[in-house]
Amino acid sequence: MSDCIIGVPSFGEVSIHWAMGLTAIAMPINFSNQYKVVLGKRIDEARNEVAEYVVNASDKPRFLFFLDDDVIMPPDTLKRLVHRMDNLPSDVGAVSGVYYSKSEPGEPLIFQQQGKGSDYDWRVGDFIKAWAAGCGLVLIRAEALRRMEQQKGKPWFSIDYGLSQRGDGVYEARSLTEDLYFYTKMAETKAPNGKNYSLWIDTTIQAKHYDKKSKRFFGLQPEEPQSKGRKPIKTGKNLSLAWIGCGPHKEEFIGCQVVRVDEDRSFKPDVVARGNQLPFKDNSFDIVYSAFLLHTFETKEVTQVLAEWKRILNPGGKLYVKVPDIDFGVKVSKENPELAKSIIYQGKTGLNQALARKACEEVGLKDVYVYTNKAELNILGRKSFEKKAQGTGPYGRDEGRGK
Repeated sequence: MSDCIIGVPSFGEVSIHWAMGLTAIAMPINFSNQYKVVLGKRIDEARNEVAEYVVNASDKPRFLFFLDDDVIMPPDTLKRLVHRMDNLPSDVGAVSGVYYSKSEPGEPLIFQQQGKGSDYDWRVGDFIKAWAAGCGLVLIRAEALRRMEQQKGKPWFSIDYGLSQRGDGVYEARSLTEDLYFYTKMAETKAPNGKNYSLWIDTTIQAKHYDKKSKRFFGLQPEEPQSKGRKPIKTGKNLSLAWIGCGPHKEEFIGCQVVRVDEDRSFKPDVVARGNQLPFKDNSFDIVYSAFLLHTFETKEVTQVLAEWKRILNPGGKLYVKVPDIDFGVKVSKENPELAKSIIYQGKTGLNQALARKACEEVGLKDVYVYTNKAELNILGRKSFEKKAQGTGPYGRDEGRGK
């Protein structure tokens, strides 16, 4: 049984750089894979053959990882992508790293809209949603492929050039490469949770695109603004504070240097990331603050999210979280049903004092204090002063955490 099929479309000529990168690939713990190599076929035909193999495999693999034979990936790429996918909701159909076009200058193969060019609004460390990307370095849920076939039919990939006539009679040119065709079709497919599938980009994974003819590597250059971090975690004597799920708000925290974190780029945060997967090393912040985000995660995810927030705290660092209090919602349900409804049903999980305290204690937070201010539940805790060795995993975590 294989967790993952590694699909390689190729014409049989690979560089020593690609071969050495493949031999250095790091696998997740207790993870199995097998290769499906397709030789000498047009790129959309090759990708469809791999997808067909994955969908019809009797052991039902969880993932398809496409690795083109001219993309030189960092050794921990697959490990990072699987870790991402295992901690994302089922409507995330694919997660990709970043590689650039083989052109001068190279352009990132990340796209937010058709016909609008490459997306440059990111920095290394961001985890961003995109309309499309290249398929040369991407992890795809096998379930997404199965559902695409059921709901939209074949093919999964197609090179689609030609003219289309709109309702008003005007002809428009179609210019879709096989990867743009795939992501467009995936975004029209429903996931098990009822939402449409989406693509996300892990910008910490920077690959090189190798041109076999010119023997040149194309990728992110040090002088480009995308290679620079957004905001330093700490400068001077101020306390460092990570504001997780900041939204559009920009309040000041006196005496603190604030790093605003949100997954929605329209809020212009300092770091683009999901609340349960943060691109910071262990022991990075003096304070972690989050208001009205924790309850939007599934109940089974609450302790994992709290553990992630604890991870980035310095020893002795403090956690401050606000969520709706479901006990207050029940209390006012008769005299103010609309308020009760907004409190109880606005999130995916419900927390009261007892549940919040239990979750904090399960992840090892100390001095846990929970109190209610009308409809608002305030949760405070502290990380132990015992400093452990820095993790060595994809995001600074200990590799064995969670086993």
